[in-house]
Amino acid sequence: MAASLQQGDIMQDRTSNFLSVPLLSVLMLLCLALTACSPPDSTPKIAEDQREVLKRAEDAAASIEQSAAKMQQDIDAQSN
Repeated sequence: MAASLQQGDIMQDRTSNFLSVPLLSVLMLLCLALTACSPPDSTPKIAEDQREVLKRAEDAAASIEQSAAKMQQDIDAQSN
């Protein structure tokens, strides 16, 4: 009885290993096919020009703030 259980276990291990290799290959191929078939990013670049203008305006505002702070420091230094 114990020998038949061991032989059954061995057969089950061989069967599961035999099925897992092709199944793994199929799953890998399926994943590759799905990624290869995905559509390209075709979303339009909405308001890209406006974003660029906003970025330039933010840079200019930061520069103006730095200049104003430096001018205030110069005025404070002259007052003392």
